[in-house]
Amino acid sequence: MKSRSAMWCLVLVVGLALNGCGLWERGLESGSALRFTGGSRLFDMIDEPMLTAQLPTGVLQLHWTTDLDLLDTVSVRDDSPARAERGAQFVGLAWKEVPGDGPGGLIDRVVADSALHELVLVSGEQRVVLDPANALLGDGMAVVAVDDASEVSVEVTFDGVAQRVGPGPDDRTIPDEAAALYEEVPEAEEHPDCQAGDVKAPCEAVAAWLPWVAGAGWASPGRLWPVVNVSGQIPGDIERAKVKATLDGAASILDEDLSSPSQHRFSHLLVFPEARPGPTELRLEASGPDITTYVATSVLTPSP
Repeated sequence: MKSRSAMWCLVLVVGLALNGCGLWERGLESGSALRFTGGSRLFDMIDEPMLTAQLPTGVLQLHWTTDLDLLDTVSVRDDSPARAERGAQFVGLAWKEVPGDGPGGLIDRVVADSALHELVLVSGEQRVVLDPANALLGDGMAVVAVDDASEVSVEVTFDGVAQRVGPGPDDRTIPDEAAALYEEVPEAEEHPDCQAGDVKAPCEAVAAWLPWVAGAGWASPGRLWPVVNVSGQIPGDIERAKVKATLDGAASILDEDLSSPSQHRFSHLLVFPEARPGPTELRLEASGPDITTYVATSVLTPSP
């Protein structure tokens, strides 16, 4: 339970925010919300456990309070109280998204902010949109009036797949497509030699199996997108190198050339057709300007 001082600090924070915006001339009707950017102050004021939801782009952190003493009265510009009308109750919610990290930087590269997020507070049959569909969730805070603040949850939709979390940390609804977000990322790394006759060149493959990637969307339930960064150095003008790779004979469906000619290296980020994670054979071909093809084969075994 929050301390009384923390409660009144939050009341002061909310009151100051509303005074600055000058938006509340009267009470909020049930199903309406006051939104403003910057939720860090609410995070600092509330001592209750934080709720989280895993997204392809990172972790959505949520802090909320349904304490009626804390939120049923809010000061407005003229110092007169604003109250939830017709018996409605206030819920205060702050959110922020913490970017994720991944093996070899792969997750950062393939989960660019290209998908639409939407954040909705749910109370019974009521649905109040807190952050409308956009490509960046960011940070925010809202005070919402609802009919019943005792059983509220938050629904976050990412690229058409909706998860729901709350009211307790262990209360969550996760669609099959998003289930892998709550598991360890299967990953693998191999350092095979790219070879042409007796000539060898150092090559590398860093792989991760992900449930969502930009440009491909969500993988089917039970399957993941194999994402492989193949890189290396072969003799000759690397700027003109041609790279081709397959996984168990399947060609990539997405190919981003990350090569750095100044470092005399090739680097390609490849997304392969969705599959169930398991040992898979990578065949890599890199051709230099003299048409010599360097070939490497390796088995990528995901762990855990």
